[in-house]
Amino acid sequence: MCSWHFAGGWPLIFYSAAVFGFVWGIIWILFYTNSPRNHRFISTQEKEYILQNTQQQLSNSNQNDFHVPWRSILTSPACWALFIVHTCNNWGTYTFLTSIPKYMNEVLKFNIKSNGFLSALPYIVLCLNTNISGITADVIIRKNLLTTTNTRKLFNILGNLLPAISVIGLAFMTCQLKYVAVVLLTIGVAFHGCCFGGGFLLVANDIAPAYTGIVFGISNALSSIPGIISPYIA
Repeated sequence: MCSWHFAGGWPLIFYSAAVFGFVWGIIWILFYTNSPRNHRFISTQEKEYILQNTQQQLSNSNQNDFHVPWRSILTSPACWALFIVHTCNNWGTYTFLTSIPKYMNEVLKFNIKSNGFLSALPYIVLCLNTNISGITADVIIRKNLLTTTNTRKLFNILGNLLPAISVIGLAFMTCQLKYVAVVLLTIGVAFHGCCFGGGFLLVANDIAPAYTGIVFGISNALSSIPGIISPYIA
């Protein structure tokens, strides 16, 4: 888009993001409900499953009776394990997100047109791997090949260790090996999808189904800190 003459070229990136956000907002308004009980587009079986596994009776009780166990959440080793792995993973996520275009241009010497596609390629594969990881994790749990806890650990290892190895490999790349570097970048970003599809992003629902929003909200707030710090260090 940066090389297009329409609307100044680079502003199209922001216009397109705004259009997608607007369309998503309309879809959200049409499909969102406060409770699965009132949703019009899910089956009865799925509705009953969601209500049963999220202890829906808590949200149906008097608001004054709803008690958030803050002390239990903030002193839970499982919650802090989630907070830490989420924060560490986001450090890599934000580093990749902010540094890949610059790395492509200044180190690998790709031109702006090639840079745009190749910078997006790892995230295209990431999207695919996130869905594949989610399906695979569900199969592993459903067939009792591993417990839920061990499945989450496995996918967290894959989603953090393999990207770390790929980043180490990038330190030895030159512009003569630029396509090898692209492969390493793609592997590094794509395997983050293991964490998203079968790893820590699901842990809040596993350990505190009735308080998933609160636990994940704390985790997401803490894990946003690397988004401020990592670009300056990278």
